[in-house]
Amino acid sequence: MQGIRLNSEKVYNAIEAFAPHEFPVNFHCGVLSIYAKNDSPQKTEHPEYGSVSDAAEMVRSFPNVKFLATHAGIFEFLKFIELFSGFKNVWIDGTTQPTSHIRKLIKVFGPDRVVFASDWPFGDRCIMLKLTKNACDGDYSLERKILYENAAELLKL
Repeated sequence: MQGIRLNSEKVYNAIEAFAPHEFPVNFHCGVLSIYAKNDSPQKTEHPEYGSVSDAAEMVRSFPNVKFLATHAGIFEFLKFIELFSGFKNVWIDGTTQPTSHIRKLIKVFGPDRVVFASDWPFGDRCIMLKLTKNACDGDYSLERKILYENAAELLKL
C-alpha cells in the first residue's frame, strides 16, 4: 500500500483486517522521494507518504498491533525518536542509518526491539551489516539479538 498516506482510511481498514493474524505490520517510515502517485500519468512523487507524524498517528491508533518501522524516519531520525519512543508495540530497523543512530535506537527502544534489515535489493547488505555490527561494538549477544533473534521472535519463527 505504498501509494497512499499511512493515516488514510484504506490503510487503517487493511490493518484492522490483518490484526487478528497477530503478525507485525511493516511500514516505511521517513520522507523520501520514492512514492509515485498511481493515478498520475507523470507518476508524480509524494515523499510525504512516508511522514513520521502520519506513521505515529497510525501506530497510536492500533496499540494492540505490532509494527515494524523501517528506516527509523530516514532524515527525520530525531523526530522519529521523539514520536515513537513511547510506543511499546513498535520494532525498528535502522536501515539507511549510520552506526551512531543505530546505537541510539538500541538505547532508546532497547536491544529487544531493534532488528537488522538491509533494504535489499535497493540497499547494500554488506554495508548495513557492517554498520549494525559496529553499533553492537563487539557485543556478540547483542549482535545475535539484532541480526536474527528479535526478528525471529517478532515473526514467531
